[in-house]
Amino acid sequence: GDHRDLHLSLRRQRQMCIRDRTISDLLQENSNYFPSLEVKANEILNKVKSVGSGNLFSDLKNYLSSSHKIRVATLPPEAKHSTVRFYDPMAKTLVLSDRLPQASITFLIAQQIGLISADNEINSILNDNEIDDVEAIKLGRAALASYLAAAILMPYESFLEQAKISKYDIEVLEHRFQTSFEQVCHRLTTLHKPGNRGIEFHLMRVDIA
Repeated sequence: GDHRDLHLSLRRQRQMCIRDRTISDLLQENSNYFPSLEVKANEILNKVKSVGSGNLFSDLKNYLSSSHKIRVATLPPEAKHSTVRFYDPMAKTLVLSDRLPQASITFLIAQQIGLISADNEINSILNDNEIDDVEAIKLGRAALASYLAAAILMPYESFLEQAKISKYDIEVLEHRFQTSFEQVCHRLTTLHKPGNRGIEFHLMRVDIA
């Protein structure tokens, strides 16, 4: 009974830790810089901008609809739901919580575009790094799609240029790229392009106990 449940729970936690470590190692071994995803992000951004209005949120939403026939729907705050993001492949609908701030909604739309548009690039990275555990692949796809989303919202060259101009002022970069504090911090850890690097940043997860 309880002893067996505890054993299974600990085993699941151990497996999750191993998978987390696998993806963490993937990012570390590649210096958290993926050239193929940077190129893909620029391709997507150029397509989006070519038919865009200048409002990146609207443009990404319209691009998802026109290029991939996926619509974006939001759940009102009063609706009972346990997730902030849900993709329904049958209805081709990306459902997002209304509770999310604008920067998070824009990011999740960009992430969905990444999961679809950069499928080959993401799979190649996972294959090249010999990641074959099914759950680790899911985690890896999410992490790399998030990387691509950040590269769409904060293009490498212009982001690095603005970071240098602002002396890496995170609030200035938030405002300039209409992104969140966390998104800017994550992007700062990816500026490792050979010949055009930013200052070395690392994120540390701290449990406040």
